[in-house]
Amino acid sequence: MQNNVEPEVTLFDPPAPSEEQIKQNADLMRKSFKNILIFLISMTIALVIVILCQSRKLFIFNFTNNYLSDDSELWFFRIIMVGIVFSSVVYSIWFIVKYYQRKKMDIGKQSTTYEVFKKWFDRLDLLTVVPVFLAVITFASGFIFSTAVVEQESMQPTYYAGDRVIIYYFFETYTNNDVVIVDATTQLLIKRIIGIPGDYLVVDATGVYVNTIQIADNVPSGYIPYDGTIPEGKYFIMGDNSTNSEDSRIDGFYNEDQLLGKVIYPEG
Repeated sequence: MQNNVEPEVTLFDPPAPSEEQIKQNADLMRKSFKNILIFLISMTIALVIVILCQSRKLFIFNFTNNYLSDDSELWFFRIIMVGIVFSSVVYSIWFIVKYYQRKKMDIGKQSTTYEVFKKWFDRLDLLTVVPVFLAVITFASGFIFSTAVVEQESMQPTYYAGDRVIIYYFFETYTNNDVVIVDATTQLLIKRIIGIPGDYLVVDATGVYVNTIQIADNVPSGYIPYDGTIPEGKYFIMGDNSTNSEDSRIDGFYNEDQLLGKVIYPEG
């Protein structure tokens, strides 16, 4: 009678990882932690700036502003950025979970999963550019410069409706002949500074004069007459298209805090 005896099966433990593998794993985990920190810090900075700068009417991520700086291209950029940021955040959260799961593994298990985790890390390494880019863009737009699209005809022939301009507002000081963006409460205007504090201004039926020099030979009906020195903190502004411009001739002086920035490109 033949006995059916199953062959013995010997289980072998996986070979211990080499020193090189241990070093690779340690480097990968260290780089992963660094990228996670960069991602979280950059994203936090960007979100804080977005929240703080919502009151700035020229801020590129101000979603409540619907004049001058808003156009279809800008909204397309915003939508694309929101989609990329959302996808990046979702992936980063998933990667963080995987990172801490892997951290609990022994060194042998880490070695066997090295290649898979390395592919996940490479994706995060690429996506880390997103929050860094976002932080740079939000900081620059919130505190240094922004872009806008002209919607008015009052600055023709210097600027036409549809022209895109770049506005600088980092510790900006203003002087005569600067083209500026003015907050007129219900709308933003692009105008030129004609008179600054200390200038002698005359506005009468014959035109506008600054320091005895005639700036314009016409005034609209309903203009505000003036004869005296421009007070501190006040600015007299006009459009280059003086026959079709609502400006200080009708509205009076604008306060310095109503000047949101100076147009630096294209130069006017």
